[in-house]
Amino acid sequence: MDRNGRLIRILEEADTHGEVKVSVLAGKLQVSEMTIRKDLNYLCGEKLLKRTYGGAEKCAEHFYKRNTRNDVFIKAASKITLAKAACQEISEGDTVLMDGSSTCVYLARMIKERNDRQLHVVTNSILVAGEILEASHVKLTLLGGNVQKNQAVTEGEAVLAQLREQRTRLCFLSPNGIDPVMGVTVVDYEQMRIKREMIRHSEKTCILADRSKLGKSFASRICDMQDLWKIILSCDGGPEERKRLKDTLPDHVDVV
Repeated sequence: MDRNGRLIRILEEADTHGEVKVSVLAGKLQVSEMTIRKDLNYLCGEKLLKRTYGGAEKCAEHFYKRNTRNDVFIKAASKITLAKAACQEISEGDTVLMDGSSTCVYLARMIKERNDRQLHVVTNSILVAGEILEASHVKLTLLGGNVQKNQAVTEGEAVLAQLREQRTRLCFLSPNGIDPVMGVTVVDYEQMRIKREMIRHSEKTCILADRSKLGKSFASRICDMQDLWKIILSCDGGPEERKRLKDTLPDHVDVV
């Protein structure tokens, strides 16, 4: 089992039992106690768990945990890596457009915690808005419309109309699939329309995606790969594996 798999299992165990113990997890996951301690320290650092003597416990239930599927917790380490890379692209005074992806929830959290820049965030995600609601250094615009409750995002003609009035420097999106031939795609037609409009009204668009999405395609096509300013792709392998992957991809794809 790789690191992402362990992190998901640890979060699932904590969610089921309320707390986890290092010794028990080491036995279940068949790794050393030192490895489990590192995993727990990482999850606690990201505020997904709270450290206790000999283990950790789940934090007070997150807003997004109550209101959506567990997408935010799937491949958590990969999404955090992507969010950190995306955060480096944001400059003082930027207006940033963010979609309703779970990766953007992590990016919103990092924007909230890095209070050294005045920013304006525009989003159709209730979860993203919730993360940065109390951040005094961030102006927040939540696009109003019909609420898609399963993903806690707004959609519909009202959202599209508001997007047409926006002009942003950066746009961050996370699709379901990226393919050199089929392009950037998602499952949901309504969200495809919104992502297309986000791209049209942003100076630069950056796709955030896990390596597992590479080579996949779905029914609703957003754009071609070459239409994008940058694609940030996460890869769990070491430096050599990341370099091998990078060598097979266009120049505007960064592998982290």
